[in-house]
Parts: sequence; structure tokens; C-alpha cells
Amino acid sequence: MPNKNISKDGLANQCIVLDFKTEVKKLYACFVVYYCQLLQRMNKVHITLSAESKRNILKDFGEHVDTNLVAAIRDGQDGKINGDNLDLRVTTNDVRMKNRDKDYHFFASDFTPYRVNASDFLSNSYLQQYQKGHPDKEITVDKFMLSNEDMKMYKETLAMLIGRQLSSKFKTFKWMGKVVPEHIDHPLQDVMSRKTTSFQLPILLKNESKYEDCLGIMDSYEQQFASYYNRAGRG
Repeated sequence: MPNKNISKDGLANQCIVLDFKTEVKKLYACFVVYYCQLLQRMNKVHITLSAESKRNILKDFGEHVDTNLVAAIRDGQDGKINGDNLDLRVTTNDVRMKNRDKDYHFFASDFTPYRVNASDFLSNSYLQQYQKGHPDKEITVDKFMLSNEDMKMYKETLAMLIGRQLSSKFKTFKWMGKVVPEHIDHPLQDVMSRKTTSFQLPILLKNESKYEDCLGIMDSYEQQFASYYNRAGRG
């Protein structure tokens, strides 16, 4: 029921307020409709992604990496596993005694094939000579110690690398760029120039600082690569 005591000016002001609120609601509704239509169009051209599209992309990416990894092993490529901890801290807006910031510990790793493969020992002259000069297959501490020849090569290479940095970072040493070689020649440059391809492995909900989780990580690797090598026909 309208209030009979309201003056004409007051009633007019109420009508203006009601009209304004109605227009605001219409404007908000138009904005929501336009935003939804815009979001749908952007989803179709992959500028933005819906929740389902994100799940599909992650699934397709995992299957793609998995297929390529098996194909690489099938081609005779062996490699190494690189891994490191992945720590995330999730903060909370509503801090309470039982609702505080949380730390999550994961383990991320990848598989990287070796650049030098078994066929290189049959075709590369340097590797053939190296094998003949090192017939002893036993791994000892001496194998990891630098010889005088290795130390000389290391010093010469280090001097070139430092010269590059000095010539590129300091104007005073700009002249070094004309005398420092752009490329360091070495016997395996054709082999080491090959492209390195790494394959992402599944992220594990493990913490490498815990002994039992380390065992879980190793057990997971054993199961994964047993499956990969079986699928590649090399099991």
C-alpha cells in the first residue's frame, strides 16, 4: 500500500530511485549475457578455456608425451631421469586455529634421452679410438679424475667462455669479441649438436625429504619404465 503521507516530490524521488535500480538490473543482466557470449566465443578460439577444456588439454598432453616417450624408447633411445621437489604454499583468507596456510610437497621429474647412443660407438671415429684407449670397463675413482690433458682443455675452454662474457658485458673488453672464437671445437660436436628432447613424467604426491616417500618415488619409476619398455617391445 502506498504511503498517503508522502508528498508529490517524495513520491517522484521514490519513482526515480526505483527506475534507477531497474535500469541497473537491466544493465547488469545485459553485461552477464554479453560476458557469457564473449566467454563462449573465446573458448571456441582457445583464448580462454572452460574447466572441461582444461581437463581435456591436460589429458591430451599427457597422452601425447606418453606416446612420444614410448616411441623414443622403441627407436633404441635410453636416457636418464631428472627430478626435483616441487613445493607449493597455499595461503588462506580465513585464518583460524584449524584453518591455516598449508604446504604441499610434490616431486616433478622428466626423462631425457642420451645424445650419445650405441650406434655412435660404431660410426664415430673419436669414440672408437676412445674405446680402444680405455679397454678397462671397470668404473674406478680414477675415471672421474681429470688428466693433465683434460685440465689443459678445461682451462682453454674456460678462458674462451670468460672472454665471451667480458666482451658482451663490458665496453672496455669489446675488442675481445674479435679474437675470442664464437664456437669451441671438440671431437663430438656433431653428436652434441643434436636436439635434446625431454619427456615430462607424472608428478608424484611425494616428499623427497622423507625416506618412505623416496622409496615410493623409486618404486614408481620402476613400474613406469617397466611399462614403457614393455610397450616399446624392449621389455
